[in-house]
Amino acid sequence: MPSWASRCETRPQAAAVTILRTPSSRTRRKPLAMTARRRCRAVPLLALCLCGPVLAQRPAPPAVIAPVRVAVPPGEATGEWKGVLGLSLAATSGNTSTRALLLNFDVAHTTDTTRTTLVAHVNEGKNKVDGTSRTTAGRWDASAQHNTDISARVFAFGKLGFERDRMTQLALRTQLAAGFGRHLLRTEVHTVDVFAGVSHTDDRYEVDKTISGETGMRFRSSGLLFGEETTHQLTENTFFKQRLEYYPGVTGERPNLTGFNGSLSVAMSRSLALTVGVTNTYNSRVAEGQKKSDLSIFTGISLKIGQ
Repeated sequence: MPSWASRCETRPQAAAVTILRTPSSRTRRKPLAMTARRRCRAVPLLALCLCGPVLAQRPAPPAVIAPVRVAVPPGEATGEWKGVLGLSLAATSGNTSTRALLLNFDVAHTTDTTRTTLVAHVNEGKNKVDGTSRTTAGRWDASAQHNTDISARVFAFGKLGFERDRMTQLALRTQLAAGFGRHLLRTEVHTVDVFAGVSHTDDRYEVDKTISGETGMRFRSSGLLFGEETTHQLTENTFFKQRLEYYPGVTGERPNLTGFNGSLSVAMSRSLALTVGVTNTYNSRVAEGQKKSDLSIFTGISLKIGQ
């Protein structure tokens, strides 16, 4: 019986078989999964490309613009009437008897975009010498002006003024003016405004007057208006304001009218102030025998309005 070794030597050798390993299912699915993920990533990009023009056509929400608030001039309160009412009295008796009254009224109503001012002056005076009484002063004037801000710097204005003077027999002077102005400086402490426009003046006298060779009781002229106005809070208790106007005549007698008004107030208490004021008017065309300038100086106690 052949041994185990001999049987192994006589057994034919198995043919060598080359086995080719086919790709596994995991290897086959990997490219498919990667392709699916790439497609999923491409979908949002494609949607954005298709919807982009539509989204671009949607109107943007309106921009919210904060309103421009204009600084309120010093000495004024928004939405309130505020100003001063001043009174000055002087009297003497003896060999000479005199009476003098000066009244000053100046108030303003200010909002964010508008400002209305009312100004009035009264000057009355009499003296009596050797039993004879005569009037030394008899003049009053009043004016109203309304400003409306067009922008933070530019404003439009309209003004109406009246004046009477018994010493010059001026029954009534009426002035109309309108134009535009600019806020050069507008803070809580200081304001500086300049303005210009057109004007019309109508003078009525009690008797016939001769002015520039023309005699009559009524004289009219049209012209321009140039002016400036400033206010200053010098200290916590000291306030100064001034206004200058110039009316060059273009038609009629072509008078040149100038008006100046300035005042300095020092607070004594919450409702009272010591006020010094100056008013001066100049007219280049006056009747014969009359002076061209009228000057008034006011010193007295003022009552604060709107405190």
